[in-house]
Amino acid sequence: MKFRCERDLLAEALSVTARAVPARGSGPAPGSLRLEVLGDKLVLLGTDTEMAVESSIEVSGLGDGTCMVPARLALDAVKSMPQGAVTVESDELEARISGARSQFNLRVAPEVEMPVPKPPTSEAVGIDATELAEALRQVVRAASNDNDRPSLTGILLTSQGNGMRFVATDSYRLALRDLPGRSLVSPEGRILLPSRSMAELQRLLSAHQGQVDVYFGDLEVWFALGSVRLMSRVLRAEFPNYEKLIPDSASNRLLIGKEAALDALRRARLLVKDVTSSVRIRTSPTGIEVSASSAELGEVAEDIEASYEGEEMVLGFNPVFLMEAIEAVAGDEVVMEMRDVSKPVLIRAAESADYICVLMPIRVV
Repeated sequence: MKFRCERDLLAEALSVTARAVPARGSGPAPGSLRLEVLGDKLVLLGTDTEMAVESSIEVSGLGDGTCMVPARLALDAVKSMPQGAVTVESDELEARISGARSQFNLRVAPEVEMPVPKPPTSEAVGIDATELAEALRQVVRAASNDNDRPSLTGILLTSQGNGMRFVATDSYRLALRDLPGRSLVSPEGRILLPSRSMAELQRLLSAHQGQVDVYFGDLEVWFALGSVRLMSRVLRAEFPNYEKLIPDSASNRLLIGKEAALDALRRARLLVKDVTSSVRIRTSPTGIEVSASSAELGEVAEDIEASYEGEEMVLGFNPVFLMEAIEAVAGDEVVMEMRDVSKPVLIRAAESADYICVLMPIRVV
């Protein structure tokens, strides 16, 4: 295999696909990325047990063939080369990456089969890249990292009315986003995808404009973004009955400016040093007080103007969870609705309910 390519173009393609490659312990070729030259086309493939990322770029092909290169080392080598054209050539033992007067000789892995399912032949669902990226930004952060509870590490995609719904929960919070007017095509009408692959999709979408074509299969889902394709395996786990976790009514309602709330929470968080501590929100008819205290560090308190209707109360929150819920709200104002200090709080935008976050408060001592 041999080809020549501009350094920056090759580095970008390597960066896109290398993130799907496990460093060790999983996937058909841990730590390795597959390169294949076909004429003047280079196809790069990285995969593990949950997802695969494939990218193709135009190069000056000097010899067809394939090789398995160490993903992150190859990326670092290419990025470190002088500006200009880079030549990559491989044999059974090594891949030689050269440019100007520099050359890396990298040991290659034995060629192994990297089975990646082809996209289904069924009709694709077209979704605007900006809308999809925003939906993932709002919900992925609420998924759990606890592999002992696999159903909570996934993002649920389900049909909702005439649209599509994204849901994630780690049992302490729940995030939900509706995309009206987008139909979900899957055999069961609902599908559970790993949050890791959805986080990677979110990252890829930041550099993509236009439409994303989504293909739903029995065991995997494909997302096509121009010259890049991401395949995500389907999780075979039962997602919780999330609808019963959403409060249906609340007698207390707070309307507050988004940036004012985030600024106050950032300052209060400076005194919260472990997961057992919380920030406190004290409500009143004229606004709220955001405070935090530490026996070792001190205390902070800040008054914020807000519109509040209901019973005065003091609620405690994990500051990171509360900040992430507010950051995910679109618009300048945030609504928080609550029954009492022990019940879940519903957080949404003032003018839309397409996104909501349900957050459990922490008992204030």
